[in-house]
Amino acid sequence: MHTKNQTLIERLIEKTGSGDLHWNATSRPMQYSLSMSANQVIIERTANMGVVKYKFSILDAQGGDIDTITVQSTPSPTADTILLRSLYETARRNANHIDETIDRLLNELS
Repeated sequence: MHTKNQTLIERLIEKTGSGDLHWNATSRPMQYSLSMSANQVIIERTANMGVVKYKFSILDAQGGDIDTITVQSTPSPTADTILLRSLYETARRNANHIDETIDRLLNELS
């Protein structure tokens, strides 16, 4: 993975985790998107016959593909796989409001 892509993904994870970015679920299962000023980024997970893949795409304003990174999960995952899996989980939790839901449930149980 190019270092600029890695930096972008790390920053997306950081900014999402701090609440500065808000992801949306798309019409496709296991796919989440983030719209920015002139671009959109998409992270998705696919699973087929036990093979899990993560795909990160950067799109232009018209929805054209600018760059795509796809990694496959293996028993010994690479740093790229770990990074894209982390972005996927961060985007999924954000889009589905998982942390807010858990906080609300915990408050009800207090």
